[in-house]
Order: sequence, then C-alpha cells, then structure tokens
Amino acid sequence: MARRPSTGPHGSGTDPGRAVRGFDPDGDVVSGDFDPFADGPDATGHPDDTEDPEGGSEQRGWGWFPVSKPRLPADGIKARSQRGAIATTWWSRRFLAAIETPETASRLTRGKSYARTGQVLSLTIDEAEVRAAVQGSRPKPYAVYLTVPIYRPAEQERIVAALAGQAAFSAALLAGQMPEEIEDVLRPLRLSLFPAMHELEIDCSCPDWGNPCKHAAAVCFLLAERFDADPFDILRWRGLAREVLLDGLREHRAQRIGTLPPELPSADDGTGAALEGFWDAGELPPLPPVPDLPADHVLRRLGPTGIAVRGTDLATLLAPAYAAMAAARHLPPDDTAPR
Repeated sequence: MARRPSTGPHGSGTDPGRAVRGFDPDGDVVSGDFDPFADGPDATGHPDDTEDPEGGSEQRGWGWFPVSKPRLPADGIKARSQRGAIATTWWSRRFLAAIETPETASRLTRGKSYARTGQVLSLTIDEAEVRAAVQGSRPKPYAVYLTVPIYRPAEQERIVAALAGQAAFSAALLAGQMPEEIEDVLRPLRLSLFPAMHELEIDCSCPDWGNPCKHAAAVCFLLAERFDADPFDILRWRGLAREVLLDGLREHRAQRIGTLPPELPSADDGTGAALEGFWDAGELPPLPPVPDLPADHVLRRLGPTGIAVRGTDLATLLAPAYAAMAAARHLPPDDTAPR
C-alpha cells in the first residue's frame, strides 16, 4: 500500500501526474471553477491548513501545528450503514482488510465517520483507478485516488477460461454473485481478485501523510459498499469489464455444448446407419419358456426359515398360498371382475 510523494513540509519533491491536482502552492484554485481532478501544479501543505486527526496540536516536522478547523458540512454520498460494520459481503470485507492495521485504526474510524456524514462528494470507478472528491476543513475538496494494476489481455483470457471450467462458478457469476472460492481458481494462475497491499496506491491531496488518511479511508468504505452492491465493480477496477467476462463465459459454454467429445464417432464415418434409431425401443424379444416346476419349488430350495408360527415353520405355512397363485395363473381372464 503506497502513497505517491507530494510537495510538503519535509521536501520539495513533486508528482505532477496527480499528487495534488488543482491547487497552487498557496492553496488556492489555479483558475476557473474548482475541479479536484484537473491537471495543475502541486500544492505545498501549510501548517495552518493541516487537519489534526486527533484534535489539539500535532508535531509534523515544522514543530507543533495549531488546532485545525472542523470539517465543513457536506451533502455528498452517505454510507448506507450508519452504525456497525459497513462491509457486508466477503469480497468487500476482503478489500477493507488490505488497509486495516493497528496503525490505521484511528484514521479508519474517522474515515468511517466521513463516509456516513456525506463528506465524499463524488466517487468514480474506472479501469485501474478510483477517483473521489472529499470535503475536509478547507473550502476546496481534496482529490483522492486509489490505483491498482490491471489484468493484461492474456491474463483476462486465462481468468475467463479458468472460471468457465467450473460450472458452479459460471452459474454464480452469470447470476451476479461472486463465488467465495474464486481466489482458489485464480491462485494457480498466480493472480488475485484483490491487489496485494504493496500494489494498492493511495493518494490524497490533503497535507496529512497518514496512509490512508481519513479522506482516503472514507472513499474506501464507500467503495466497499459499491462492491457489496455489485461485485463486478472489483473486476472492472482490475480491468476486466463485466461484459467481457460474461460474454467469455457464455462463449466457452456454447463451445462445450456444440462440440462432440473426441472419442465419439461422427456421423460420416460409416456408423451413421448403425446409430440410426439407437434410442427407439423397437420390439422386445419373446420371454423364455417357464419350466414346469412345483409351485413351492422356491420354498423347498430355501429350506426351513427358522421362523415358527404356532409350532409350524413359516415355509410350510406359505406352501398352500404359492400353490393357489400358481393355479390362478393358468385360469382364463375374468372379464366380469371389477377393475
């Protein structure tokens, strides 16, 4: 889990790509309406702009900073969960586990509060990047970026083929569910659904060097709720679009249904005529003749049963019944009998 270097009180290194876009060194908008994602020069984190995470004063390289101003109220995106845990599915909990450490506990708590009070003004999921604007104590929102490596085209093909080989996984994904064992399928490919901690880059334009800061943490919590609602957003973030995955699964399924196994003969190799009508019942062969045996022949072969009824073996008692059934078999059918 990395954070790009940006200009701050400890140095003058800059990251023109996106460390703190849209701000000038004095903390003002470069020009026009504010856009936290607009390209522009980096900002210098000034002590009087620092949001103190714990309240009171905090030492940050330049000495003890004064107490920060409270965050400005915002009417942005609010987390659906207003108490307790935010992530409800295994895949969203797995995502949050990448940023949950003892060192980040307090910042995550404040980030969860930001997520629930609507401080996140916008959140967009694109291939490789999540962008968000978060309202802090400054009038201008902070720009937050979460960046992950994407699957290469060859890796996407291997993922689709591996998932298509598991009928249960294909059915779950086609139904909009994320199978919990999906990581077991990706592991032999040396791939993972979620980025490793060192692959997740978190960047915020605020002066707080915590990683993640509370603004980025708020974005992570709302992102987890997005994943709860649509697990395909995870794959979209990794570069595998829903349509590409589902179309690939359907194509693999159609190929399996439409192709004969190699060991079965085709209809043009001379066996077509032999196979014609294979599944028709046809006429059954005649029954073999019944040998002329005594009616109680089976009872005699079995011998005494060892079960006595009023002192008589059960086989002896059943003999008259067998004789009556054998005699009835040779009688003509009775058309007057009720049916």
